[in-house]
Order: sequence, then structure tokens, then C-alpha cells
Amino acid sequence: MALFGGFLNSGRRGFGKWGEALRIFPKGFLKDCPNFKKYRFLNPDKNNILLPKGEFKKFQNIEFFEYGFSAKKETLKFDSKGSSSSISKQGENSISVDKLDSLINDKVTFIKMDIEGAEGSAIEGSKSIIKNYHPKLAISVYHKKDDFWKIPEQILSIRDDYKIFLRHYTEGISETIMFFIPI
Repeated sequence: MALFGGFLNSGRRGFGKWGEALRIFPKGFLKDCPNFKKYRFLNPDKNNILLPKGEFKKFQNIEFFEYGFSAKKETLKFDSKGSSSSISKQGENSISVDKLDSLINDKVTFIKMDIEGAEGSAIEGSKSIIKNYHPKLAISVYHKKDDFWKIPEQILSIRDDYKIFLRHYTEGISETIMFFIPI
């Protein structure tokens, strides 16, 4: 699942954004989990959907949505800069976003978010899914300095039965992911 970057896998079903972190993941996922039920990519920037849509068009159980998710349904200004696209009042494009709780009606087993600082808002819009389905979560925590403590507080206020792990993937300051594993 993701707002402006990430993916979500639901009971062998999934949601996702085509971003830098996912350029490798889908191919590995398809190789390691060939019997998945559904995989969904979610990205409000049509340019980020074109490549994977073409690359994975032979799969009937992969869906693409030119949409983002947030804490509520609205239209936002969006600044498209490839892998660092983000919500911006000065944005050149308008995008539609909504709560993931409003977009998904089936069981979700895994959510990955790397959505350029909008993770907190997306989690707010995913409360019911997190509460009802207890999915594994992989949430980026490097976009805002207080995400390191706000994201775990937010998740644990929804469900307190997660183990938390932290992993950093680069030598720089980006690509730090907090994992929430159901107990």
C-alpha cells in the first residue's frame, strides 16, 4: 500500500507505487511468490505507472491505480520530480487521494510505504485495515526527523501487538525503513 510510494500486498493481494524502492521488488516478488492472488500499484503520478504497467501487463492479477491515499478524500497539488515527487502547494499537477480504508475492501497482509513524508497521513487513512487485518508493515521513517518516534507511536496506538525493527539501506540519510511485524 502506499500514498506516493510504496506497495501493499493483501493476503497474497497487494497495493503499490512504482518508485525507486520498487524498481527491484516486483520482479523479486513475482519470482518468489508466483501464486499471489492480487498485487496493486498505487501512484498518483501517471509517469511512475507507465513503466511497470508495460512491464507487467501480461499478469492479470496486477492492477494499477493513478491514485494516492491519505487521511481523507481530496484533491492535492503535486510536484512531480521522479523518485522524489511530493505534495506541494506550488505543485504543477493535481492529484486525487483518499483513505486506503475507503479504497480497499479485502484482506491486506502487507503494506509498504515510502511516500515522501506523507506516511503519517496515509497511516491515519489506513487505521481500519491495520486494526482489522494486522498486516506486516514496512514504513519509511527518514523523510521527517520526528517520524522515528511518531510513526511507531501512531501504529502502536492502532494496535499494540507489533514487534518493531529498523533497517537502513544506504550510506546516506535516506532509505531507513521501520518494520512492524505482527506478534
